[in-house]
Formats: sequence, structure tokens, C-alpha cells
Amino acid sequence: MKIFLKYSLLVATTLIFTVSCRDEDKIRMPEIQDGVNARVVVHSDKSVLNFLDITNASMVFDIYSQNSDIKEITYSATFTDATFPTQKFPTVVIKKVAGSAFANGKASDLQVTATELAAAFDLPGGATYLSGGDNFTFFSSVELNDGRIINAANSAPNITTGTNASFTSTFKLFVSCPFVVDEAVGTYTVVTDAGEWATAPGHEAEIVAGPGANQITVKNALGYPQEFDMIVDINPGTGAATVAKQVTWDADFWFPADGYGLGSTAGSGFFFSCSGFLTLDLGFTVAAGSFGTFKVEWQKN
Repeated sequence: MKIFLKYSLLVATTLIFTVSCRDEDKIRMPEIQDGVNARVVVHSDKSVLNFLDITNASMVFDIYSQNSDIKEITYSATFTDATFPTQKFPTVVIKKVAGSAFANGKASDLQVTATELAAAFDLPGGATYLSGGDNFTFFSSVELNDGRIINAANSAPNITTGTNASFTSTFKLFVSCPFVVDEAVGTYTVVTDAGEWATAPGHEAEIVAGPGANQITVKNALGYPQEFDMIVDINPGTGAATVAKQVTWDADFWFPADGYGLGSTAGSGFFFSCSGFLTLDLGFTVAAGSFGTFKVEWQKN
């Protein structure tokens, strides 16, 4: 993984075009068809399911699209139980949005409730089964009037990824709980490390309060010899977490001959103190550039 990322960062690919004789009259250019523009924007005050009022909790979102040929958008989801993250749940259809729901390029105030989600996955006890850190991953599939089906599998990455993606092919919904520092502190294990940035699998880190109000520090967050700490800002009401850019890793640990030096991370996610679960999408950078954004998660022991 690290070698691949290294060359993704520093090596530019040279394209060589070979020109040959051809009969221009026999060249037939295929008709270029439009794809899908369907961008999901979740309401900031309804972006998580409130654990303290879970039976009345809901997510609300809008869809923006320039397409006039949408027949229907289907949103399916999978469920992850934060307490038993390896437990498998099926993918089920959660919501369908007809093309007729759009007015002036927008389908507004679409709602998905915790009760609906619990019923879809047949969770015992309904919505009361849910706890902080549980999450739903949504996937979208768009059917156009001409019968074509558009989803992440047949859409270009530059359309479906990034902060301003024109087609939201996937998004995640968490069950939140208020941040309580006494619940948060303790010893945690890295359980997800998408880019393999921790120096060893299952690295353990101590989470302590501070240095400021509504902040925690992940001591020796990723296991480097320098024992870099990572300070995380927490929204006390929702558990939303933000990591300001700070030095947390050493590129020379992985690439000693290249002299990249110390690396920084920055990003965001959630910290669910009620279930002892910290999930962050972190950008890993050095002075030369970015290695990309990767999910790192810590679970309390």
C-alpha cells in the first residue's frame, strides 16, 4: 500500500500516442450520452440520529440535479452495529424518489426515520435497538427514462468522489450520543486502518481529556517512535469530531530513503463516547503533497 501511494504521489505518467494511417470515412464516433447529476445534501440539524430521542429521530436531506430525465432514484443501505461490527446485515432498499419529486432541480425535505430503518433491518426492539456509533451506509442507483441504470460501478470517480461530487453514490448516517468526557477516556485499539498508517496492526492508544474544553487527546495515536499525540475537537451535542492539521506520523518510517520528513493529518468524523468508538476520515500529507484520505477507527477496550 505504502509503495503504491508513494508513486501515486510523485510519479507522473507519460502517455505515448502512436499515429497510424487510417481511413477517416470508416471512423464512427459513438454518441456521447449524459450521465447523472444527483447530489445529496443532508440538513445540518438532521445529519445524525439522536440517541437520546431515538424513536423520534430522523435524517432529512435534499437532492439537487440538473437532469430532466430521472425516472427514479433508489437509496439502499447496509447497517453496522458498533457493538458487534463484524456482524453481517443484508443490503435493503430504504427509500425511492420519483423523478416527479424534483421541482426546479431539487427534491426537498426527504426524510428517513430511525423507526423506518430499524423496521427495514428487522432489528429486535425496533429503533430502541440502536445505540451511539451504530451507522447506516447508503448507496444510490438512478434509473433514467431511457432505461439506463447509473450507480457508483459505472460512474467515473471524479463524478462520485470529492467534496463537491456531482453524483452522491454513497453516504453514511450515524446514531449520535452526547459527548461525555468521563465515558470517553480509556485505552483504545485501532480497529480500522484503511491506509495501514498505524505502525502495527491492533495498535493501542490512550485517550485522555483535554487539553481544552470539548477536546480529547489520542496519545501516541498511530504508534510511531516519536509517540505523536492527536488532539480532537468534539461537538458535545452530536459527537461530531474535527482534527485540525497537526503532525501525527513520520513518512521516513515508511520511506527512509526519500526524506519526506514528518507528516500531518487533518479531517473529521464522530466520537461516540457512549459506546467508546472514534471514527475519523483523515488526510495524510507531507510537504511534497497528499497521500490521500483514509478512514481510521479506534474502539475502546
